[in-house]
Amino acid sequence: MKKLYLFAILLLLAYSAQSQIVISEIMYNPPESGTDSLEYIELQNVGSQPVQLQGWKFAQGINFTFPDFTLGVGEYVVIAVKLSAFQSVFGTGTTVFQMEMNSALNNGGEPIAFADPDGNVVSSVTYSNGAGGWYAEADGNGASLELCDPANPVNDVDNWGPSTNDTGITLNGKTIFASPGSANTSVCISVPDATVMVGDFFFTPADITINVGETVLWMNTGGTHNVNGTQTTFPSNPESFSSGNPAGGSWMLEHTFEIAGVYNYRCDLHSGLMQGTVTVMGDVVDIPTYTIGQIRGVNSEGVADSLGVEAYVEGIIYGVNQRETGLQYTMINDQGDGIGLFSTNSAIISPEEGDLVRVRGVVEQFRGLLQLNISELEILSSGNMLLDPILIDELNEQTESRLVQLVSLTVVDPAQWTNAPGGFNVTVTNGTDNFIMRIARNVNTGFTEAPVGTFDLVGIGGQFSTNANVPPYNDGYQILPRYAADFDLMVGVHDNLFDSQVNVYPTLAKDRIYIESQVPLQKVELFNVFGKLIDFKDLSNAQKQWLELNNYTPGTYLLKITGAESQVITKKIMVQK
Repeated sequence: MKKLYLFAILLLLAYSAQSQIVISEIMYNPPESGTDSLEYIELQNVGSQPVQLQGWKFAQGINFTFPDFTLGVGEYVVIAVKLSAFQSVFGTGTTVFQMEMNSALNNGGEPIAFADPDGNVVSSVTYSNGAGGWYAEADGNGASLELCDPANPVNDVDNWGPSTNDTGITLNGKTIFASPGSANTSVCISVPDATVMVGDFFFTPADITINVGETVLWMNTGGTHNVNGTQTTFPSNPESFSSGNPAGGSWMLEHTFEIAGVYNYRCDLHSGLMQGTVTVMGDVVDIPTYTIGQIRGVNSEGVADSLGVEAYVEGIIYGVNQRETGLQYTMINDQGDGIGLFSTNSAIISPEEGDLVRVRGVVEQFRGLLQLNISELEILSSGNMLLDPILIDELNEQTESRLVQLVSLTVVDPAQWTNAPGGFNVTVTNGTDNFIMRIARNVNTGFTEAPVGTFDLVGIGGQFSTNANVPPYNDGYQILPRYAADFDLMVGVHDNLFDSQVNVYPTLAKDRIYIESQVPLQKVELFNVFGKLIDFKDLSNAQKQWLELNNYTPGTYLLKITGAESQVITKKIMVQK
């Protein structure tokens, strides 16, 4: 009995030592031209004792047998196809051995097995170059394959994922994502807390109950279906979830529910037959509802009094979305108080100007601009009336996120009108003060060049402090027009005496317009309402001239007349047919 007991202990110790060595990372197809020189396999000791690896070897995949070497607890060792190439790219801080001659990994996939000196396989996995759930990111696209959790089976494809560690190294235009000799960074598919099967014509089970923070997986097994739990379809849902448009094939939707409540969902194609609910149990967080005015307050340095506060706020959307992905709007209530709305989450429904919305978000500031980082957005109604702009003569903290109007403006430097797709700034002046006009992303002003002459401007007050995100936030105030209608081109009289000496007729014309002057004229220029020069005449001190209008489409035009002594006036004319 004593001998048998001792033998059992030895077997247990041997198994414990073996099971703590795992294959933890594989780079099988680096983005190299010609022969791959950066292939490698990483092993990790995930046990509680050091392991002497002399005589341990790979039974499948590559040829390599360890010399006298001990792998400490938590440590990594790498076996590379070419030692010098590995160290030239990844450095010398990792313990690395070189595979035996003519040994390499198969770019198409193969089994890898690591065994003890007696031939007992202690860790094995069969990877593939994209089939069976394996990741295309690792097939010549720069990423290694990393083991997610050594406590789970190494030979399970769901326990592997592409590395997300950006090494800063680029080969053939592709960034290397890998972590040889250090902790893995891959994110693997989580095991769902509940699974719903989707088929013709059922959700099974259709009604489930889970806890806050748990995950539901929907799996389509046949037919063309979808899962639609959006707030657009079910406004009472605490948040949205969706698989997108109905689709056939073997698709899956995984969603983690973070807000307690009852969620309804359906298949859009078969809503009469396929409906379900998810009841999420947990404490319902009591989020207060504030007015915009209650959270707009700032201290003497422009720092919001309510930073970090989470609240529900209601208001009407003004302007267009200023982000390429996600949301960036302004919300203004009936009192004229406004606040920015911001989110990087493209799944949140995108509202339109005039929509009354209820938003849940956390109060933040970006370069002084007060905004809500939104987690929920519900459209309560659409087509609501907007407020008239507030007439102002300066931009400051009070004009931020309000609809305002500046009058009698001209562009200081037309070259600033760059039409940059990401937005651009233009300095405008009323003759006394300069202002920054910000043309934001997605805003269509209708102008391809800077507007000519004098104009009134409606826009949303903004801020982009030069102090970045360090207070005080006391500068960088802007005005942001929303669209072409915010520009009101005016008859700009720069010289009252000259204006009295020049007669333009008829201002409502069909074929020809006449210019008569009591003083010599230098030139006349005709612009469309978008600021583009479409006609020009050098008058050479003449006092009478006309312009033919037959080739111009009906509409409003601006006539800029310059006198021989550089006097300037601008007159508005209408062309009709």
